[in-house]
Amino acid sequence: HKLRHHQTGVSIYHPSIQSLHDTILESPYKHNHIYHVIDAADFPMSLIPSLHRTLEIAPQRSHNRRSKTEVYHKGKKTDVSFIITRSDLLAPVKSQVDSLMPYLVEVLRDALGSFGRDVRLGNVRCVSARRDWWTKDLKEDIWKRGGGGWMVGKVNVGKSRLFESVFPKGRS
Repeated sequence: HKLRHHQTGVSIYHPSIQSLHDTILESPYKHNHIYHVIDAADFPMSLIPSLHRTLEIAPQRSHNRRSKTEVYHKGKKTDVSFIITRSDLLAPVKSQVDSLMPYLVEVLRDALGSFGRDVRLGNVRCVSARRDWWTKDLKEDIWKRGGGGWMVGKVNVGKSRLFESVFPKGRS
């Protein structure tokens, strides 16, 4: 009522990254996977750059092929994938968006700063929940991975829409 008639309102509470860290530590799963959701409309500005440091996520694989691939923190392994939502805004055809992937990976690498220089970014995906581009592949990946799955991202990046298309209601 206040927002509509008086143009005043109270900001809603957004949990901090530290509260997200505490929630993941309380997870009963040994293997957790974070899906870092980024919006294609304002890519890469919807990236949370300090997510790896704050959440103590297993580091991305480096270019060194002998590097350690699994890191456990307090008995739990947490890794991350980058999901670029609303990819239908990038190009009208799915194959054209596929051809943009090397560019998107390089922009993401630049946005990650010094952390992104020496890592492999083979875990970047584009999806479009509206047109069902790559959502079935993501759904199968989530099903095969098992454990705890977490969708993390800034406000209005498409987390709810993606969740609804990957986990539709009424399916067992």
